[in-house]
Amino acid sequence: MSPTPPPPEEPLWEGHPSYWYWWPYILFADLCAAAGLLMGLHRFAGVWVWSSLGVGAAVHLGVWARRQGKVYRLTSQRAMMRLGFLARTESEVELRDIRSINLKQSLAQRLLGLGDVEISSAAREGVEINFAGIARAEKVKEAVRGARLAAGGKDGD
Repeated sequence: MSPTPPPPEEPLWEGHPSYWYWWPYILFADLCAAAGLLMGLHRFAGVWVWSSLGVGAAVHLGVWARRQGKVYRLTSQRAMMRLGFLARTESEVELRDIRSINLKQSLAQRLLGLGDVEISSAAREGVEINFAGIARAEKVKEAVRGARLAAGGKDGD
């Protein structure tokens, strides 16, 4: 008799940090672009206009690349975090090995509707996976908890 194959892994949730996570950088980029536009309206030296617009565009591009380089996934078997746009680091925890699921929210994150879901396992000391700066973090935390229970993990948050 051959062993039965494990059930297929199903995606439950995938996300990136919210753009609100980088609001200080976006504000800086927008202020640079606005300064460039205002200088252009008053016919200041062209190099200042283009450099201000260039800095604003470069910061926006950097925020976009950083956001795309952080991918968080929850499946029916694992919680995964992939970091990096060109160079890459991947971490994963089997749901049945999850020891704790924590939700952290600063005052600013609460006001913006964001949070960090921290996942720890018995394999390591401290947080192993951090879904940082995600929207609706409470719902994601509960989704991780439900998936852990469905995978046969303990209910001990």
